[in-house]
Amino acid sequence: MADGAWAPLCVGDVVITPPGETHGVENTGGADFIYLTVTTPPQDMAGFYDRAATGTETSNA
Repeated sequence: MADGAWAPLCVGDVVITPPGETHGVENTGGADFIYLTVTTPPQDMAGFYDRAATGTETSNA
């Protein structure tokens, strides 16, 4: 999150991230982390996840 801040998430939580805001999630638990992302306008995040998986994603992309 912005400025290195972080906050825990629990089942049922909703996170709203303003446009341009730095954000991310990390699973620190032992169970699978499953989430739903809704963007408006719609965004195709497949390329982002592909680049992140290969280590080619930049922090300003």
